[in-house]
Amino acid sequence: MDTQELEKLFELKEKGIITEDQFNEKKKQLLNIESDVIDIQLPKQGERLFNADYDKIFNSAQNAIKEFDYTISNSNKNKGIIMFDTPKTWLSYGQTMLIQISKSKQSTSVSIFGKCISFQAFDWGEKKKITNKIFNYIENNL
Repeated sequence: MDTQELEKLFELKEKGIITEDQFNEKKKQLLNIESDVIDIQLPKQGERLFNADYDKIFNSAQNAIKEFDYTISNSNKNKGIIMFDTPKTWLSYGQTMLIQISKSKQSTSVSIFGKCISFQAFDWGEKKKITNKIFNYIENNL
């Protein structure tokens, strides 16, 4: 993925030159995301196992994203994928995050991946904080 290209795309959206939908579509292309197949090229931020039903975990993850006012850009329950963006903060220009949920006989695995939307000189740990907030939300709502 070309980070500079993603940064330019973000700037175009911020200036109102392209719409949110155009931004999300191009971002999917840059991150190699197709409608049914996702090639994860984002750094993994964390993984947890939950002893709960797959559907309940998926719904709880979506509710967490809504609760924290993040924006879902792609969701596919059959594939166990939820992609979302966080807003710009004083720590960063926002994050592109992806949740991957998979089921096994004994438990449900939740992996969270993320990358800053634009160039960021320092890592202030925002992706880890977001990851932990989502994990805690899921755990507390089972």
